[in-house]
Amino acid sequence: MIGSRSAIAICASLLALVDFTCPAMALARSDPSVTCSITSTSLVFGEYRPYQGTALDITSSIIVTCTTSDNSAQKVEGTISLIGARSANNRQLKQGDHSLQYQLYLDPARTRLCCDGSDLPISGTVSYAVPFRQTIMIYGRIPGMQLSAPVDNYADFITATLDY
Repeated sequence: MIGSRSAIAICASLLALVDFTCPAMALARSDPSVTCSITSTSLVFGEYRPYQGTALDITSSIIVTCTTSDNSAQKVEGTISLIGARSANNRQLKQGDHSLQYQLYLDPARTRLCCDGSDLPISGTVSYAVPFRQTIMIYGRIPGMQLSAPVDNYADFITATLDY
């Protein structure tokens, strides 16, 4: 249902999704015996009801897993970059010409803006017997009262890249 709002649109909900995509391999390696991968869960907001006046909050995770072929422990250090169509201060879920503002945060209280020009650090140790695994939680929020958005499915796509 695209176009003008109607009485039906007022009672209906919006569906919103932020899809994190992750390259299969990292961009660079500090140690050739260490191999890392990055995976993520989509940030699925689900139904957004602008007339309720409350924000819609949801979480997602980005997971880095590293292994090594070396018998000795290896240090792993790197960064994760999140790259989207808009800046961290102007994130939008889009459906055609319509948009919903949203934001990503690094803390459950949603006070630390995520990825506002800085990368997310990863650091640890990997050994042959014990893989390295680090999970970074991402906290999303759609502010309430975005009344101009018609009922529809909205989406945004963000690429998470790992450099180690």
